Amino acid sequence: MKNLVLGFATNQPPAAFATFVNSLRKVYTADQCDVVLIVDSPPDGPALDANYVSTRNVYPHRHVIARRSKSLFIRLASSAASASKSLSSGPARAILDEAMERWHHPHYARWLAYRRFLRDHSEYEQILLTDVRDVLFQGEFFLPDVKSVQLFEQDEFYGTGNCDSDWYQHAWGTDALNRISSRPAICIGTILGPRDQILMLIDDFIAYFSPAPFRGVEQAIFNRMLFDGDLRFDYVVNHNVEGLVATLSNLEAIDQIVSSAGLIRTAAGKIIPVVHMYDRVDALAPIASSYAHQ
Repeated sequence: MKNLVLGFATNQPPAAFATFVNSLRKVYTADQCDVVLIVDSPPDGPALDANYVSTRNVYPHRHVIARRSKSLFIRLASSAASASKSLSSGPARAILDEAMERWHHPHYARWLAYRRFLRDHSEYEQILLTDVRDVLFQGEFFLPDVKSVQLFEQDEFYGTGNCDSDWYQHAWGTDALNRISSRPAICIGTILGPRDQILMLIDDFIAYFSPAPFRGVEQAIFNRMLFDGDLRFDYVVNHNVEGLVATLSNLEAIDQIVSSAGLIRTAAGKIIPVVHMYDRVDALAPIASSYAHQ
């Protein structure tokens, strides 16, 4: 069976698409791995070896009145679905899911799009859900005999004065943040695993955020879901940089990597298979650009 790299990319620059796809195709051929990108429009420029699926999302970024009216509909429908079993499934639930995929912020809409695509495509063995704008590939990351979801740390810890702490506090309050102080924040931008486990993760997360769909930044909601437990999927948390993924979210992570011979490596010289947030490091721009201009 083939594997799949699945991303959601709206309002992205063409160079980011090119870096993403061209770097991946240095690692996996089209016979080994499909690339499916859910987009508002395919990128301009030379054709890339990827498949594009049109998003249903029409989030009104610049139109405040339209955004508020659509958000109000989602809030009311979510509240009704939470309060009534008859509205939490069947046609009523389908209408709510459709509304969220169309009108919610892309960070949330993508989960509905992922689920819709994967339910229609059972031909894949392993799946990487990933950001697109700031991700490049350098080595194999689909490992044999993976049975559980692989989640990835990012060298961010709750309660230490960072974006993740701010997001969590805004969503859940100061007391909730204090209860998880010093625990690592999981990055939602790269998630790897078998199709069945990935689908369970997606279903669990949609069910978790749907009752209060505007509580806060999705990464804070996702991490709270992990802390609460009672999940249907199995998962393993991987350390940053030394594992399959390097997420360069802060100086601590950046200080653990070097660039050598056109590749991004650990300080010990190991090639890092997946590099996330490379655009935060100016010294890595030539590497990203080399893929974008192939």
